[in-house]
Amino acid sequence: MSSLIHRKDINSGKELCDLSLEEDYKNKFRCQLPVTVDKFLSIRGFSKDLREEMEEAKEYGVLDKGKFFVGNIMELQLDEKFDTIIANGLLAAVDKDTDASALPMEDMDIIVERIVSLLKPGGAVYFIGNAVLKQVNKPAAEVYHQILAVADAAKRLSGEISKRDISADWVERTLSRLGLVTTSKLFPVQYSEEDVDSTVKDAMEWIEEMDASPDFKQSFKKMLEDLQERASDEFDGEEVYVGEDSYVVVGQLPSS
Repeated sequence: MSSLIHRKDINSGKELCDLSLEEDYKNKFRCQLPVTVDKFLSIRGFSKDLREEMEEAKEYGVLDKGKFFVGNIMELQLDEKFDTIIANGLLAAVDKDTDASALPMEDMDIIVERIVSLLKPGGAVYFIGNAVLKQVNKPAAEVYHQILAVADAAKRLSGEISKRDISADWVERTLSRLGLVTTSKLFPVQYSEEDVDSTVKDAMEWIEEMDASPDFKQSFKKMLEDLQERASDEFDGEEVYVGEDSYVVVGQLPSS
């Protein structure tokens, strides 16, 4: 496996972490920063995640070596270059004319090019995200997909922006086109009844925000309640793979 995923201490040869393992994949600042990192950049798309990033960096003793940015990467003004860039949950496209601060799918390569332009020669970028949901022939997965479809419809009707996840294959192809050496790994995500309940709760809030008649809203709520009851029966207290994977795609610039 590529050393970008399976990393050892460059001085002792001691194994530090393996990003193909779930527990190491989650420890970004221990596993994804070079041992002799000079400067790194951590980018997130949502402000609520920024504190978690900084706390984790502090825990691993690298807080003073990093810059943290949350929001639209195209608004980031930096003249410096970085050894490592961690882009976590950043690549999610929106439909045109829904959000002036975000980019539609056809322009997502601009974001990747912008991030790559901030790398030093030999530097590496780690894109972390959710793969495109796929169909799974399991009753629990099927009912969860139906819940997601109803929730997405409620979100759109409430005026909220729906984003589409960018596939790991697309990220890897784009990085390769820009001249980076790439590797990637998928991690199956297990869902529980608590995850179902959280999705339904969000959908119920979007329904309340709809500009629609009470009867129309009630029909949406009844649909969700029926699906939630079915999901409870199908999940039966177990965690289930519903067709969603998290991924890490790594790209490294040539040293010269």
